[in-house]
Amino acid sequence: MSSIIDTKEIGHRIRVFRQKAGFSQEKLAEAIDMSFQQIQKYENGKSKLNTSRLQLIAEALGITIYAFFDGYIDAPYKLSLDEKKLVEAFRSMKNSSTRSALLTLAEHSEK
Repeated sequence: MSSIIDTKEIGHRIRVFRQKAGFSQEKLAEAIDMSFQQIQKYENGKSKLNTSRLQLIAEALGITIYAFFDGYIDAPYKLSLDEKKLVEAFRSMKNSSTRSALLTLAEHSEK
């Protein structure tokens, strides 16, 4: 079982994702209809968030709510429809050679 994520850590992750998204505290606050001071309190761990607020923040930042919890810090962004289709197709492949070939193709494609 993973450790409990506390208010301070959630606040830190909000700050990290907000900055990665290029949002100021003011811009995020405006997007979810609250004061930037409240965002500041969340980020500093001074105020606890309820699940509704956390969902609003995640939505505004274009990330999944799971990003705020262990194991998701490096891959927080929502998948596009094409990405979802690709993941579903990859998971349904029975032949390991086909899966390996697809991975090789993806890793060596133009960036």
